[in-house]
Amino acid sequence: MTSKAMALFLEFCKIPHASFHTEEMCMWLKDYAARHHLHVQEDNAKNLLLSKGLPRLCLQAHYDMVLVGQKVEPIEKDGFLCSIDSSLGADNGAALCAALCAFDSVENLELLITNDEEVGMLGTNALELRPKSKAMLNLDSEDLDEIIVGCAGGADVTFTFANLPLLQLEENLCVYEISTCGFHGGHSGIDIDKGHENAIVALAQFIQGLDDVYPISISGGTKRNAIAANAQARVLARGGLPQNEHFAVKQIIQNPPYRDCRKVLSFLTLPLLQGVQKKGALGVELSCNVGIIQDEGDVHIQAMARGNDTYELLAFIEKLHKASEGFGAEFGQSHFYPAWEREQGGRLLDITQHAFMSQQQNPTITTIHAGLECGILRNKLELDEILSIGPTIHNPHSKSERLELASFARFESILLEILKNY
Repeated sequence: MTSKAMALFLEFCKIPHASFHTEEMCMWLKDYAARHHLHVQEDNAKNLLLSKGLPRLCLQAHYDMVLVGQKVEPIEKDGFLCSIDSSLGADNGAALCAALCAFDSVENLELLITNDEEVGMLGTNALELRPKSKAMLNLDSEDLDEIIVGCAGGADVTFTFANLPLLQLEENLCVYEISTCGFHGGHSGIDIDKGHENAIVALAQFIQGLDDVYPISISGGTKRNAIAANAQARVLARGGLPQNEHFAVKQIIQNPPYRDCRKVLSFLTLPLLQGVQKKGALGVELSCNVGIIQDEGDVHIQAMARGNDTYELLAFIEKLHKASEGFGAEFGQSHFYPAWEREQGGRLLDITQHAFMSQQQNPTITTIHAGLECGILRNKLELDEILSIGPTIHNPHSKSERLELASFARFESILLEILKNY
């Protein structure tokens, strides 16, 4: 039997809410609040604060999603909910819908819903709303076996290759287009150590392994915080090129001039630009991911650096800056947010652990290598305590995203148990 929260999430999926395109979802949420007689506040960043009674605990989630594909079309398969040919948006829509339904079961509660979280915590950084509660439960983690007490900080970094030289070739060469096939992508933080190859970097490596080939353009990726699942490049070569299950080749017509992109490909294959940079006792502590490369005359690369220690992250960003200078690329940085330092624990953690155990769950208390809003919110709102939990979601930020339905049912019960006892 479909729960009220799951039914609401299926309705939620029908409303467009990709980051930067959340207007309809914002209206839908305000309409939902009005129909359920909830008090609503809204700020200039389109963050919403829903409340009733005299709350002592604030739930928190975001309502934008990373849309990979064109349209969310949920389908149930083998105990999971996924989308036919897109990301699902269970990150963070599923837990948000459970939080909305929780208002029906408790008398005193508030819910902070932030906007444009997936594109650099924009809503959180611009937050003007002030919840009454001094304790907050974030619902944006993606493993029900864990209670999250800390997370990575991050920053968007860009590299621009301008005024690339033209190739000066004495012979006539054929132009070939190489496209990637079968790359699945993934979340640039929690999937960075799972062996998900980056299509952009893999394509650059493939071309560099070919003899007498001159790259003249490269592009790919769709989201700066997702491991790229697609890429295309054009090259000059004397004859036919090899292809395999991951790289398709076809000859095309393109007239000169041809720009020399060999320096771009060499930069893309630097080890510090893609993958895990440091591991510790709790897992990945420092990483970088190439999310997007655009060829618009100048070549623009968008990457994301993450670090569970703010000072190590800043030092790594400076290392990226110096590397780009060595290749003659223009460097840029934006949307920096610090790491959320590990919580020491308090009443909310005790109650949350008890709620998990009431559902025969024995959670791990841990930190994650992904960006959550908790660190920013803890400082900005001067909270006493903040934690993060969520249902199990596999491969967020990709077309392979899927929500484990059994975990979602347990998550709903755990959430209500926390609210009953806090």
